[in-house]
Amino acid sequence: MTFAGTLLVVLATYVSNWKNKSENGFAIWTCRGKKVFSLNKDPFFQLLWRPKPPVILPKTELDSLSQPGIFKKYSKKYKTMEKAELDLVNSKRKQEQDKLKADYRGLLLQRLKEQEADVNWRKSLGIHDDTESDFYVVEECVEEILDEKIDLVET
Repeated sequence: MTFAGTLLVVLATYVSNWKNKSENGFAIWTCRGKKVFSLNKDPFFQLLWRPKPPVILPKTELDSLSQPGIFKKYSKKYKTMEKAELDLVNSKRKQEQDKLKADYRGLLLQRLKEQEADVNWRKSLGIHDDTESDFYVVEECVEEILDEKIDLVET
């Protein structure tokens, strides 16, 4: 924050959930005693403060972003890049899920074979023999769309 060309000193006070179980939050004050911002949040444990990092872009490029067409162009470009990256992450996650399912099914078949091999041993001990109808596989796949946004492309 700047105030008349000088750096404004800001003080933050907070109460954490470690000592006080209710009315936790923080407040930001100026050096003149004016409350700038406050927030009550349960549970609240820690406040970390750091100054805003400097802008990397030169002033001319930063000003050019405020023009209407330029921002839309960059926005479209980065949205397509983000969508491609998200699709890649989702496909990797799907592959990992499929691999885990295949590993689980393999382990299940291995255990069933071990159980079939131990039938005579269990009968000699008087253990109830489980039939295949006592076991069943329940497979449930839940996919949920959290957000859907439609962008119109001008041609």
